[in-house]
Amino acid sequence: MFGNKLRGIPQRIEQIARDVIREYAERIYTEAVSGIKGSRLRGSVRLVFSENGMRATIETDEVILAYIEFGTGDYASAYLSGKPQEMVDEAIKFYVSGKGTMPASPWLFPVYYKYKDEIPKEFDRRVQEFFNTL
Repeated sequence: MFGNKLRGIPQRIEQIARDVIREYAERIYTEAVSGIKGSRLRGSVRLVFSENGMRATIETDEVILAYIEFGTGDYASAYLSGKPQEMVDEAIKFYVSGKGTMPASPWLFPVYYKYKDEIPKEFDRRVQEFFNTL
């Protein structure tokens, strides 16, 4: 009897992971996009799931959104000072000359960091809840 309960554990844990990833990705996407001024730019942002729902990516073809996120020139330098390395690494991909004059108006990373630490906690909570039902 107990063996039957154990049989589906790996699949159930994978489903919990997919559910948590989807829910948080949709939350981050919705909040982030709401911070973008201009319906054309907002409409260019996509939420894409891959790896059988285990990976979520927020994408756009509008490069200007990177400059809006990080700023340019001295504004980018000031904004990125003290920020996590993963954020700086992403910003440097868009470096051109360092002479830009656009202030940062972050729309994505602040929302991501708002929820980042909640995701594994929510996964753990749901897995424990599942195990409590066995």
